[in-house]
Amino acid sequence: AHENAIKLDGIVNRILSTFYDGDLSEEAHSEEHGVDISQYIRQLYRSELSPYLSTLSFPEKNLRLYAQSEVNASEEVLHKIFSEIMINLRRNTPADGRVQITSEDEDEDEYVHLTIENSSEGIPADAMERVFDPLYRYQDPLTHSSGFEYGGGGIGMGLSIVRQLVTALNGEIWFENRRSTTAGQENRVALHLRLKRL
Repeated sequence: AHENAIKLDGIVNRILSTFYDGDLSEEAHSEEHGVDISQYIRQLYRSELSPYLSTLSFPEKNLRLYAQSEVNASEEVLHKIFSEIMINLRRNTPADGRVQITSEDEDEDEYVHLTIENSSEGIPADAMERVFDPLYRYQDPLTHSSGFEYGGGGIGMGLSIVRQLVTALNGEIWFENRRSTTAGQENRVALHLRLKRL
């Protein structure tokens, strides 16, 4: 019962974060920060990403960290972004599915481009934008239960929180299917984030 109460408290807090997006924006812009994004991702991989995603094919060599810039965000905000992304990866990547993270400096703009790519069945074209809407789920609730393991559909808050934080940082976020989606066939899904360099 105590464990269920803790889970419920976490869900309530995430709901409040989703709907009171002004608080997220204020947090993201609280002050000027500079974080070496490639170094941050490598440290996060060793401390949290690798253990949490241990059932997936995600060796450290799958970190393609080429960016050499600092991004204009605090470590606390970046941690919130990556925490939600971790949950999304675990729910939507089958066992032994491949995960890869790439960071690159964009020469033509003042941005760092992050790509988080994973094995998945893909996202339906009509859901590509709506997945960022609060409480939206494109999975069939009859086959995707709420939970943190593969197949757990969640309740549709995590990606909304991520978009709000990225937008508050004057960044951009979008999904891309690497191939056309076919029900029941494996695909590769890429989550793109563009964050402003400091």
